[in-house]
Amino acid sequence: MKASSEQRKRIDNERSVESTPAQKRSVKANLKRNMAIRTVLSKGAPRAPEKLIAEIADDLSDIYEISQRHIAFIANLLRLRLPREKETLESLLIAQIDVELLFHCDWHVKSLKYRAPRFWTQWNKGTRRGK
Repeated sequence: MKASSEQRKRIDNERSVESTPAQKRSVKANLKRNMAIRTVLSKGAPRAPEKLIAEIADDLSDIYEISQRHIAFIANLLRLRLPREKETLESLLIAQIDVELLFHCDWHVKSLKYRAPRFWTQWNKGTRRGK
């Protein structure tokens, strides 16, 4: 089934959505943090596969970013005027607790649990004690 010209235009518009300056700064900061974590991990376990180091750095960097959003969530929570803003509280709790902490952060923690033993083996091989 072929897409109509209107559907193609809509898809093209969705693809060409520009990032805001704040989003661009956030991506750059996340990339910089990720590279710094990779550097530290590479020094500690020089024989570890680059892919393993990259995946662990990605998880740690994302957990850091989630924690920053959680700090902002707590700040917003403290500014609420309850019971008048009860609906706002409910939406904040669903977005932050349900999505960010219970799903997104949990995914990264599980990923680290899977990858950490392989990394620690390489880490011990890279230190004097482990040689």
